[in-house]
Amino acid sequence: GAPKQDFWIARNKTSILAATCIGVGGSFNVLAGKVKRAPDWMGRHGLEWLFRLACQPARFVRMLALPRFVIRVIRERLCYTGILKIRE
Repeated sequence: GAPKQDFWIARNKTSILAATCIGVGGSFNVLAGKVKRAPDWMGRHGLEWLFRLACQPARFVRMLALPRFVIRVIRERLCYTGILKIRE
């Protein structure tokens, strides 16, 4: 899982004969049956993250970084397109 998978990819990407590397995070845990999937209705409504947080409360601190990441991506996009100008 993150960030271990990301560090591993960064260390090994030159020796892997692949054009793209993707960290799949908890997908293997779900496939291996170690982690339970959210009910279908939660998945359909984009709430699988909430189910995982309820089952694994230790993830809370890590999940706090997600809104900051989304805001940063939006801000970068607005700056790139010229919609937002930041004074230096």
